Amino acid sequence: MHIEKNVLEAILNTLLMNDKSKDTVKARQDLQRLGIRSGFWLGQTKKGKCLKPQAAYCFTPENRKKFCQFIKGVKLPDGFGSCFKHKVTDNDTNITGLKSHDFHIMMQRLLPYGLQNYLPDKIAKPIIEL
Repeated sequence: MHIEKNVLEAILNTLLMNDKSKDTVKARQDLQRLGIRSGFWLGQTKKGKCLKPQAAYCFTPENRKKFCQFIKGVKLPDGFGSCFKHKVTDNDTNITGLKSHDFHIMMQRLLPYGLQNYLPDKIAKPIIEL
């Protein structure tokens, strides 16, 4: 169950573009150094700042908010899991404070429905099959 928690936590952090995501500036620089996946390379603005293009596997800001509102609106039977309404924070754009069982419920029951609506099929299907 803890492996499932770690996997889903990494997936959620990447999808929601959190600070804990594995998709960092250094990871993007490594892709550029290796010469692979040119769509993910860092760009520069006219002022010289680094620009990290949004990956296809991340939610757009409006879909991020809609996904978090979907999770917030879920109602579960008594004793089945935590109240997800209290776990969505930061103006409906982040999910925090989940326990291992909550991650299990999210992975098995909620994520398949949430991802189908807010991500392209070629990205949602492999995650749902986990």
